[in-house]
Amino acid sequence: MDSVSGSVLKLGFGLEFADLYSRDGLTRLDAAFVAFLRSRAPERAEALLAARTAPEALAHKAEADLLLDIAADFDAFVGDLFGEFVRHAPVRAAPRAQSL
Repeated sequence: MDSVSGSVLKLGFGLEFADLYSRDGLTRLDAAFVAFLRSRAPERAEALLAARTAPEALAHKAEADLLLDIAADFDAFVGDLFGEFVRHAPVRAAPRAQSL
């Protein structure tokens, strides 16, 4: 429960913080990321899925290149995922700062 509003903090993509602690929730999180990536860069989404399907077929350099290629997309996804939470962060941090 969020100590500021007394409600459950929602994440983006229809997820909640509790989803980060369950296998089913993490599966939904992964599906949300893949859909997000597909909407931004279908070719990078397909490259990621291909790498997951046959990770042994990916050379170390190609793996590193793929991670670098999707880094900006991942950053945007995380921003959208935690956007609402981050907007409330200064409110939650204020009481803590006063107690120091």
